[in-house]
Amino acid sequence: MASIRILLVDNEVLVREGVRMVLEREPDLEIIHEAAALHEALQSAADPTVIIVEPLLAGDRSRGADLVTDLLRRYPSSQVLVLSQMEAVEDVRLFLSRGARGYVLKKGPAVELVEAVRRVAKGQEYLQPSLGAALLKATRAGRSRNGVPELTPREKEVLRVLAIGHTNAEAAAILSYAVRTVEGYRSRIMRKLDVESRAELVRAASELNLLHFDPQ
Repeated sequence: MASIRILLVDNEVLVREGVRMVLEREPDLEIIHEAAALHEALQSAADPTVIIVEPLLAGDRSRGADLVTDLLRRYPSSQVLVLSQMEAVEDVRLFLSRGARGYVLKKGPAVELVEAVRRVAKGQEYLQPSLGAALLKATRAGRSRNGVPELTPREKEVLRVLAIGHTNAEAAAILSYAVRTVEGYRSRIMRKLDVESRAELVRAASELNLLHFDPQ
């Protein structure tokens, strides 16, 4: 049986030991390297099939999402599985939008982690069932009567500024946000509206009547 090679990235020793104990009971799963920080993971010579990562390594959610991007840039043939204590729908959406194939909670049962690793290793997506249900519920609740996803006031604010032509950095300066915060909002907005380009973003903003400014 071919072995699924795993790179485990978490700054908590007890978590790493627990994950190792769970996964290495399975004959097809092998942890080939452990890292407590992003730079350690990026410097590894390992060739993982799956990277299991706790995104809070980076200190905040926006940087954590970039951590997924950094890992995929370093290991383009690998699949990323997020193993985290964060269970907000916004967090799940954000990390999946950056390229993670799966998302599992640390408080979940061991059997779900094992299943997630195997599914992700095949290039399939995996969401812990409770997260999948929450994501579906939030998606349904977030749509208005005409089927258009409902944006939060801050998301509308960011979308308006971006749609009139400002870059992420310019929008951050205008709104007094960090650039990474604007990047995070932009990713969530594009995911909610199911758009992939600036042109589509502008069109969506127009349809939502966000390009109309009342005269002062």
